[in-house]
Amino acid sequence: MRQGKLILIAATSLILGAATATLVLITWPRAPGPDGEAINNGFFFYRGTYVSPPYFLRLDEDGLKLNGICIWRAFRSPRGRPIAKEDPGPFKWTPELIAAGTSAPGFLDHAADRFWYWFTTVGFDEACRRYESYMREQPVIVTVERSRAGDYRVTGTDGEKRWIGFSRPVPGADVEHIKRDRESLMAQHEMAARLLRGGGALLVLNGHVTVPGSKVLTWLPALYDMLTSDKSTETKLAYVKAEFYADPEEAHVFLTGFDDSPMLKKRIEALKRVYAALTNGTPRGGTK
Repeated sequence: MRQGKLILIAATSLILGAATATLVLITWPRAPGPDGEAINNGFFFYRGTYVSPPYFLRLDEDGLKLNGICIWRAFRSPRGRPIAKEDPGPFKWTPELIAAGTSAPGFLDHAADRFWYWFTTVGFDEACRRYESYMREQPVIVTVERSRAGDYRVTGTDGEKRWIGFSRPVPGADVEHIKRDRESLMAQHEMAARLLRGGGALLVLNGHVTVPGSKVLTWLPALYDMLTSDKSTETKLAYVKAEFYADPEEAHVFLTGFDDSPMLKKRIEALKRVYAALTNGTPRGGTK
């Protein structure tokens, strides 16, 4: 854990130092919809892209998810579902399903089922290659990009951006480790809920940046102004590296993933108005 103006937690350190996945399944409590009530406060950025509220946190076999995005992975495999003994084959598209884009019912689960079938027959690396190729062929996919961390950033014809990742399973998991994994994820669930309800910001890169609500009022508008300015890419990268205590790859991921939106701009302007009212118009970091 790195200390400073912000806190950056390395993803592997969250699971008590574990660096590899395991082949043991965890049974998580399930709900028919998102767990708990909607969180309408706080800010969430995934690899640079702003995700607007309401926020729903959920624990399942994949790990801790925020609005469907897995932000802390469970070290288990694969999705708590039986692996197909035969290739499920291409997804059966209809005009109605195509119109639904990447949200088409069953599409992403079907693609994941194909991945895990390939994994059992040709190995993890080849399964990743086939999955990426398969996704590029789909009528609802515009682009598929793979990060060094192994996640896939998928952009659909509906404009939706999704992040999909598979952890490499390793047999021989220790049961006590699995128990600690679950306890750790439950603790992260409570932390994330508390942070967002308090108006804080959660930014997920290769690790996790958390900004308490007491600092968001000044920190986030300053970050936004830098990212939307006409300053050089090098200046912006240096700013992100300094603010996040990030390595060059993390800074690049955040900067290239950032995409301004009317909703984010509106919320940033609201933060600025609140700050001006609290300080009688004093600029951030200065005097009138």
